[in-house]
Amino acid sequence: ASFVLALQNHDVVGNDPHGRRLHQLTSPETQKAAAALILLYPSIPLLFMGEEFAADSPFRFFADFGDEHLREAVELGRAHEYPGHQGTPFISPLDPRAFSESKLPARGESSVFEWYRALIRLRKAWQSEGSLTPRGLAVNHFSEYGVFAFQYAQHGKSSRLVVARLRSLPKMFTLY
Repeated sequence: ASFVLALQNHDVVGNDPHGRRLHQLTSPETQKAAAALILLYPSIPLLFMGEEFAADSPFRFFADFGDEHLREAVELGRAHEYPGHQGTPFISPLDPRAFSESKLPARGESSVFEWYRALIRLRKAWQSEGSLTPRGLAVNHFSEYGVFAFQYAQHGKSSRLVVARLRSLPKMFTLY
């Protein structure tokens, strides 16, 4: 049995009051680094709609409830959950724009899309050669630098190494 891993999903993105995606909260480079960790790990990766090309369209929480009490509860719940955004315009989940603005564009960032395609090809290759397995997997992290690494060591085969930096390095740090 495998776990499903994701960088983002409808709950994470939809519960941001403005429907922002990971690359909008961090950077496309950070998303690409994190995607390498998810796609080259021995689990089932889940890609959220538009993640593979860093869609700029928001994904808002949207709902269409006929029950007036439920509609009021949703509005009150959002106001309670995001009190600091009452002065900042954000769209109610009951507003039809919340749904229409969440639709994906036909295209997105091509460099991100190509990165995901390359990672998926690599994942398939590692799976077919038997490298992408928890056996022989060593995981390390260097949190002070935002660096995460894992290595697949296999008897009689070349090992596979994945290293990703998820945040900027301190100014005094030099990478050799």
